[in-house]
Amino acid sequence: MAPVRGRDAIVGLHRELLEGGYKLDSMETEEIRISGDLAYVRQTITSSDGTSIAMLIMRREPNGEWLVHAEAEVSPS
Repeated sequence: MAPVRGRDAIVGLHRELLEGGYKLDSMETEEIRISGDLAYVRQTITSSDGTSIAMLIMRREPNGEWLVHAEAEVSPS
């Protein structure tokens, strides 16, 4: 899948997935590591497409809120 950038594009992608029959069964956070204003989160996702691993890079904003800066998802071999 090509990279998706921006809130509107991300919302559109998720809307398309859900309207296409995608069903999220579970999302389990396996690990969180924080270093200053950056963090990564590793998750296991189980869905109608099978099981996959997601890695999110989070960035703390000046107001203290954590936002997703990047995400990658792969299906284990």
